[in-house]
Amino acid sequence: MGRLNGFCLMVLLAANVAHAAPEASSKDLNKVRQAIEETGREVRTKKAEQGKIAAEVRTIDKKLQQQRTELDKILREKKQAVQALTRLQQNAAALQTQIDGTRAQVARLLNAQYRNRRPETVILMLQNADPNDKGRQLQYMRYLQAANRGALDNLALQQQELARQSEEIAVQIERVQQLLTRQQKIVRDLSRQKDVQLSAMDKLGDDITRNEKRIKTLKNDEARLSALLQRLAAEKARKRAAERQAAAKKAAAARALAAQQAESGAAVVSELAVIADETPPRSAFSRLQGQLRLPLSGSLYGRFGAAKPEGGAWNGVYIATESQSVQAVAAGDVAYAGDLRGYGNTVIVDHDGAYLTVYAGLSTLAVARGNQVNARQSLGMSGALPGERSGLYFEIRYHTRALNPMSWVK
Repeated sequence: MGRLNGFCLMVLLAANVAHAAPEASSKDLNKVRQAIEETGREVRTKKAEQGKIAAEVRTIDKKLQQQRTELDKILREKKQAVQALTRLQQNAAALQTQIDGTRAQVARLLNAQYRNRRPETVILMLQNADPNDKGRQLQYMRYLQAANRGALDNLALQQQELARQSEEIAVQIERVQQLLTRQQKIVRDLSRQKDVQLSAMDKLGDDITRNEKRIKTLKNDEARLSALLQRLAAEKARKRAAERQAAAKKAAAARALAAQQAESGAAVVSELAVIADETPPRSAFSRLQGQLRLPLSGSLYGRFGAAKPEGGAWNGVYIATESQSVQAVAAGDVAYAGDLRGYGNTVIVDHDGAYLTVYAGLSTLAVARGNQVNARQSLGMSGALPGERSGLYFEIRYHTRALNPMSWVK
């Protein structure tokens, strides 16, 4: 009897050791938090870039103000030169009128002198005029002619001077125009550079807003999924506790019966029966590691642990494919079937040994909560996660802790 009890104790200890299973980490959302932290770092980086661009924009604004001040100065200089040229042109026009008048007057004097030189005119003058008056008139005409010639010479000099000044001002205007063109190009280039920087700031602002919203969405979506998985795990834990309590009562009754039968050979059989009841078999699902098939065929768009395009990291795999049937990877009970915000239509299958499989982004559902499903049984048709391409999102969880599905498939 002592040997029998010792044998039974050793078997019970071995059974307790075999029953011990790894507990889920208290940081089962570590990857999601890491993804949120990465997105937060990206937000901080973009805000720093936005600050640098804002400083560059302020520098550009300062340069623009200086260049526009210089441009205004050049414009004033050009305006003054154009006004000066206009005055010279007006003076030249007035001088030309004066020259034309003086030339006409000289022409009249020359014509009169020519007429006075005709023989009949000279005779007439000698016959009908006082010689002194005639001499004074001729001398007056010579003085007037000389004065007109002097005026013409002076006007010609003025005309030359006006032409010279006009040429200088025209050269000045051309130089100012070149400066103006160059300054306008500088201002345009700086304005374009500022527009580019402002556009970059706007894009960074949009990225920051989108990432901040993404962080909030990640937290909310993951919180909902985690809460659901924790609730399902708690329900399963309560069920296992009830089963263990019933098994303990049964074992106690069996041991009492075995004590009564200690004198007979039937005691060994009874003890072994108790041990068999207390020692749960190894999880059937855990034995499937490396043998599972994916729920459907397609290409891996998102891999476990890889960064998502919109931020965060995948806790499972995203299989890109056109619509097709989604099949359960192993037998189990449907713990959840319905719409889950951030994941669309979602099915969660509860397998033995605290293992769960998650199928998200379905377009239609073929099962309901409480249904028992077999391996390769259809759960519905694939669709897409909100905002993603057509396909299926698939996870494997142990005590709510995400596992790499690719380590479980052939």
